[in-house]
This record gives sequence, structure tokens and C-alpha cells, in this order.
Amino acid sequence: MLALFVFGMITLLFGAVFPVASRAGHMSGNYAEATLIGQRKMDQCRQAGYANTYASGAGAKMTALGIIDNPQPPGYPIVNGTTTTYTFTLADDLVTIGGVKGYFPDGTTGTLTVGPVPAGAGWSAPSVSQAALITATIQWPTGPQGGGVYATSTLIRNY
Repeated sequence: MLALFVFGMITLLFGAVFPVASRAGHMSGNYAEATLIGQRKMDQCRQAGYANTYASGAGAKMTALGIIDNPQPPGYPIVNGTTTTYTFTLADDLVTIGGVKGYFPDGTTGTLTVGPVPAGAGWSAPSVSQAALITATIQWPTGPQGGGVYATSTLIRNY
């Protein structure tokens, strides 16, 4: 009888912990996927170089290289002074479109912000004028597994 009681308690404990562990595993999977995609985006920008990511005509060059969406959705690119924000939601299959399965749920967005290195960021003046700060952000909506945001940045020098 005591063994049956202990077995019942262990079963209830497992039943209570399993959904939480499952949700945590799915959330960590989203962050792991976002990390991989964000790092790939930084690698693509580094490989493209300063002239193709920040100089004149960079949007068309990044589109041709498959770094950003083509076409950009309504309202993009967002130009704020010398900083421009593009999307890469479709370029990296973040969401399901047609027959192509996406990595994240509908409503997920991927943005790439390209601009000058902010003054006072710890770099000397010559390096600020000779580099671009690029930030990739992936944001997925709240759902059964919870929402999240992942962002990563890099500097690209103008050699």
C-alpha cells in the first residue's frame, strides 16, 4: 500500500514538472535558433564588407546578396538620420511562407539596423568615421512557448 502511494506521488510530481520542462526546452530552442540566424546574418554582413552594407546603394547591394528581404515590406527601410533599418524575415525563412517552413511562429520579425558607430562608445574618432555598427534583431511573438527577442551586433571597418 505504501509503495502504491509513493508511486502515485512520483507520478503526480512528474506530471506537474513535465509541461514546464517541455515549455522551457521549446523556449531555449527558439533562442538557440535565433542565435544561429543572428550570427549567420553578422557573418554575411562581414563578408559583404563596408561598401555593400553602409555606403551609398547598400540596400540594393544587400538585397542582391540575399542579406535582406526583397522587396522590403511596407514602411521599410526605415531611415533615421544616418541609420537605416531593413528586414530579413523572408530572406532567412523566419516564418512559414507558402510551402517553405519557417523557424519561428507567424508574427516573427527580423530586422537589420545599419548605422554609424555612436560617439563616446569607447572608440577613437578616426575609427568611428571608418566603421559601421550593424545590429540584427529577431523578435518572436508571445505564444504557448513564450515570446522573445535576440539581438547581436558587429562593427564593420571601411578599409
